[in-house]
Amino acid sequence: MFYCKFNDPVYVKLEKIDILVKVADKGNTEQILQELKEYSSDVDMELVGASVKAIGTIVLKVETSVRTAAACITDIIKNGQTLAL
Repeated sequence: MFYCKFNDPVYVKLEKIDILVKVADKGNTEQILQELKEYSSDVDMELVGASVKAIGTIVLKVETSVRTAAACITDIIKNGQTLAL
């Protein structure tokens, strides 16, 4: 995790996810999506749900990120990580 530190409180991590969605563009989406994929393995289900929703929001915002986002979601599912939406 680069943007969120492991010892950040959950409310700070959630705010950082919101900021990542807002700054996402064609130039940085791949990096941001990979970061969000990392958050999906967190023990806090609220953070997991927020990261998966953020992936979906980024797809709507940056259409060229569809393949990368789909690969992230596929990896999340393959790794058996629970999605709490």
